[in-house]
Amino acid sequence: MLLLILILNIYFLVTDGRVGLTSALIGSKLYIMGGADDKYVYASLLYYDFTVLFDNIGHHATPIPVYSIWGTASIGGPNRTKIFLIGGKMEDKSSDSLSNTLVYSFDTINDNWTAPEISGNQPLRRREASSTFNPDNGWIYIFGGATVKSTNFNSTKFFNDFIILDSIGLSWINFNSSIDAPSRRASHTATLISNGIIVFIGGYELVDDKTIQDVDINQILMYDTKLGKWDYQFAVGDNVDPRNGHTSVLAPDGNIITYGGCRIDDLRSKPDLVVLKVTTIPFQWFAPSIPTENAPPPLTCHVAAIIENCMVISYGNITSDFSEPIGGNSEIYLFDTNSYKWIKEYMPHSGLFFF
Repeated sequence: MLLLILILNIYFLVTDGRVGLTSALIGSKLYIMGGADDKYVYASLLYYDFTVLFDNIGHHATPIPVYSIWGTASIGGPNRTKIFLIGGKMEDKSSDSLSNTLVYSFDTINDNWTAPEISGNQPLRRREASSTFNPDNGWIYIFGGATVKSTNFNSTKFFNDFIILDSIGLSWINFNSSIDAPSRRASHTATLISNGIIVFIGGYELVDDKTIQDVDINQILMYDTKLGKWDYQFAVGDNVDPRNGHTSVLAPDGNIITYGGCRIDDLRSKPDLVVLKVTTIPFQWFAPSIPTENAPPPLTCHVAAIIENCMVISYGNITSDFSEPIGGNSEIYLFDTNSYKWIKEYMPHSGLFFF
């Protein structure tokens, strides 16, 4: 037994700036996979171990069998030790053609990928969908997204249905979510809160079958996983720009921290960091005043995770007030959800690790 006080430096070594990647947190390890820069689409799988003293280098695990971008990832399996990479654009490494496989599973114990046989009717492939893992039954709820093959944004097909993958029984759940279904949308976030409700924030939506616009950031879409019903709640509070390509994480206090994103015109969404207070009725937007020291640049298409009381932000494109994104981010940043400050080093509450 070894007692360690873990201090993590903010400036992690990241290989390059990427967008369209996805991530999953299993225990103390943050897995980041796929994505693309201005030259390549990647099949890499990196992980950062937050229980190893000064472990600020991304470790390479077994690469994804395909090049992957704009997919969604979730933990799952009987012991929650597997990562399911679902949908997005997957290209065969040998031919660069779209893969016929919709789901790949990574076993974090044995460090290997498989294409699991999943019973039921396989859904259509989609990109920029959201995924939410329900620990009560092992189901992965995948919502929305857009078609992968379309090269014309205006002719892209959007989805407003739920796909449910039973990650334990490996089956697609027959499910009709069309009753009172919301608008078709993509590039939103989905966060499961303590009462079993999935809260959807932002994104862009298709209206009138021809118009693509920002989702009203104050009209919060909700899905009750226990009752199987859709609902809305109008959020009050501080002014918050609409956004897509942002991240949302559930903070230890039960509220949702949303970071980054851009509007449909690719301009920066402000404020960069906002909190949706879901522990009050009605929901309330709160834009805290945060010191700029150690803060990241404004980002979109990045990834985020919560480890104890620390939010981890990585990769993504740097947004601008005046133009489309101006470049890639190749660093990882830490945000203390207790002090509401960006920090260079982090000391977990646990501090006790066994080797």
